[in-house]
This record gives sequence, structure tokens and C-alpha cells, in this order.
Amino acid sequence: MRFRYETTDGEAYQMLLEKAKWNRNHPTQAEALLWKHLVSDKIGAHFRRQHPICGYIPDFVCLRKKLIIEIDGGYHFEGEQPEKDAERTRELQAQGYKVIRFSNEEVYSEIDKVLQYIRQAIMEIEDNSASPVERQNASTRFKESSQSQRAPSLGSSQRDIACPKEVPHAQRILSPEESRRDIACPKEAPHAYRAPSLGEGWGRLIIFSAPSGSGKSTLVQWLMREHPELKLAFSVSCTSRAPRGTERDGVEYFFLTPGEFRKKIQDGEFLEYEEVYADRFYGTLKSQVETQTRRGENVVFDVDVKGGCNIKQYYGSRALSIFVQAPSIEELERRLRARNTDSEEAIKSRLAKASYEMTFAPKFDHVVVNDDLERAKEETYRIVKEFLNTSPSLPKGEDV
Repeated sequence: MRFRYETTDGEAYQMLLEKAKWNRNHPTQAEALLWKHLVSDKIGAHFRRQHPICGYIPDFVCLRKKLIIEIDGGYHFEGEQPEKDAERTRELQAQGYKVIRFSNEEVYSEIDKVLQYIRQAIMEIEDNSASPVERQNASTRFKESSQSQRAPSLGSSQRDIACPKEVPHAQRILSPEESRRDIACPKEAPHAYRAPSLGEGWGRLIIFSAPSGSGKSTLVQWLMREHPELKLAFSVSCTSRAPRGTERDGVEYFFLTPGEFRKKIQDGEFLEYEEVYADRFYGTLKSQVETQTRRGENVVFDVDVKGGCNIKQYYGSRALSIFVQAPSIEELERRLRARNTDSEEAIKSRLAKASYEMTFAPKFDHVVVNDDLERAKEETYRIVKEFLNTSPSLPKGEDV
């Protein structure tokens, strides 16, 4: 049986239904403000409030356009929440949805730009699917909409929202059934799909992926701390946010403006990237991986299963991919509950996601079952050491 909230689980459906109703009756001030401009198709598309999609309850969704809008309060910018939001976005993208995120402050202070950003996203979606006649009609409709429904400015924003001619997309991640990967390479740059060969003395790449609660981070941290002879180092990522505290450019992150980040996306310079919020990007430059491997560093990636598959596909035998898993779903549930950090709903969501992520295990070079931490440590060390002591196989005709 298929329910209208895209779930085949009756219990989950009832839970989502009740939660969605509560959310609709208790919107945040920012959600209520934006809804005034979305209700009754005012912006040129029909949006629903708190309509569950794929096990989640987004703030606003246009089902016809497969466009989701999220409004984030302060806690979304703290601790592990940004990564959790990124995971949520990736899962929705895997189902074909485009996700746009705004902060409460942006909705309060720059509602004009927020609405313009949404209109641009809708237009781009229509341009990608409509006939030439439909595109012209859509352009006329949006022009009229922007003139008649434009809200008055509420003041200066703490963080400006860029509204380029083309709305930047967080990259769509395809499902495993589609047998493709989400490497961020533009069609105009086919050369970007070819990974650089590794010279003598260069470092290599080691990828760790796992469902939440499998113990991946514990294994990675132990390996890097206890075995410096392996010359392991995390890749230095790029971000479009401003430095915090004592952060230094090129140490914790490479700090770029949103415009600079988009330009690098267009030029196919990123191995992977994510737009977590509007104009807030994170990503790994291919050139940075090459720089670190040239120095002899073995670059470590602690990523989700899809990101792990992407990097492995891109670098082939130059990369080692390791999937870490708990011995069973029951044990994974026990570990998640022992953390005492997640709600019952969050635990159920993580377990459902873990079942899905475990289907990716055969795509990895090695699977480490973490049923005994000490044994898993030694197995991981052995696998990594053997990989680093073995020369990579190269495509025919390619020289190192």
C-alpha cells in the first residue's frame, strides 16, 4: 500500500501525519511570515506547509516542481546540526527534490531577496522541463507576479542573499538504482572526470563511510593518532562562510566568497561540494587533494556512503574505500540509544537510513564489521597499511 505521504509504513504514516498537523498549527514567526507570500499560489507555484516527504517534514514544498524551502533557526548553525541538515538535503535530492535553505534573519530582514531567489528557482525548474511556448508564458507570469506580489523591504540583512541570474543548485544525488554518481563536474568540462595520475612518492586517498553509530569516527581518529607513520591527513576543504574565532585561511578551511565558490563549481574544480544553506557552501577542491598528495600526505575522507562511492569512482585504484558497519541493526539501535542524544523520532530515522546505507557496502573495497572495537582497529590498520604499501594499478597507457 502506498500512502500519500510517500511511505509504506502505516505506523510511520500516522506519526508523520500527527507531527505535520502540529507543525502547521505552531509555525515559527519566520515560517508564518514567508507563508503569507507563498499561500494561494501568490509566487507562481502551489506550495504546501509541513507536508511530509520521504520520511521528513519540510517547512514548505511545491510537489509539482519538486521544490522544498527550509527556514532555519539558530540551532541549525550549531554543533552537528549543519551536517544533519546536509544529510537530510542529500536524501531529498536523491528523490529528485531541489532544496533551498534560508535563515530566520534572512526572512525577517530581506524578504524581497528571499522571494526573488525562490522565483528564480521556480523559473529555472520550468525552463528545464517546459516547451518554448510554456517558457514564454512562465516568464510573463513571473514578471507579473514579481510586480504585484513583491513584499516591502524589512531592513538590512545580517547576511546578504545573492540572487544571480542562475540559481546555484546543490548537486542532485542519484539513487543507487540509477547506477550513477554525483561527482560535481560540469558537462562543459569532460576533462574534469579524469583523475590525475599519482607520481612516485605521492600520497594516496583513503575513504571511510558508514551509517551513524557504526564507530567510523572512532576508528579514523584512532588510526590518525596512533599511527603517524602512515602520514594520514584530512583534506582542507573550502567554505563560503566567514572565518570564526582563530580560524586561518588554508589551515581549517579555504575561505571563499559565494561568487568565488560558484565560479569554481562552474569550472569543475570541486571533487565534491554541498550548498548547506543559501550561499553557504562547503566542498573539496581537486587541486587541494593533488597538492596534499604531492607532499606525500595520504588524504583521508570521512564522508557519507554516496560521497565515498563518488570519490572512489573518480580516483579508481588510487583510492581505498572502507565501509564500517555494526554487526546488526539491533546493535546499531542499542548504540544510538546509549548515546542519549537523539529523540525517538531521530533514532527511527537514523535506523531507516542505516538500512538503506548498508546496501552500498558491496560497492566498497573492504567492509569492516565493528563488533569488537580492538579487532576492528587492527583490521582497519592492516587494510590501510597493505594498501599504502601496494602500487596502484593504472589504466592502460597511463604513466605515473
